[in-house]
This record gives sequence, C-alpha cells and structure tokens, in this order.
Amino acid sequence: MKGIKCSQAMGDLLKDMRAMQAPHAKLLSKKNAIVAFETEGQQSLEFLCTKNDSPLFAMASTNKKRPNNLVMG
Repeated sequence: MKGIKCSQAMGDLLKDMRAMQAPHAKLLSKKNAIVAFETEGQQSLEFLCTKNDSPLFAMASTNKKRPNNLVMG
C-alpha cells in the first residue's frame, strides 16, 4: 500500500513485489493517510490487513526526513 506521499520509485517497487507474489498478493492503489508506528496507524493497518485477509503488508512512503521509506510487517 502507498502512504500519504509515495515516490515513483517506491510505487514501482511495490508493483514489482506484487508481481513476484502474483496470485497471493494484492496491491492497494489508493493513498492511505497512515503512519505505521502510531496508535491510530496501527489500528488502521490492522483493519486493512483483516479486511483483505492478509497477515503481511508492505507500505511505501516518502518525506523530507526519510526519502523512499519501506515498512514491511
């Protein structure tokens, strides 16, 4: 899934990761206002994972302090 801001390189990385796991992976194309390690973000991630029946996730985002950030959980 994409975070609030996502660079083209990180979007391509997510597409490539999804292509490697094609029948078992799902790419969420909508940008999500989720920060991975905050309480509200944790609840949102848990909701999206249970809704899509996926125990693993990868979230890509970009900001000034951490460009091209990938969180896998």
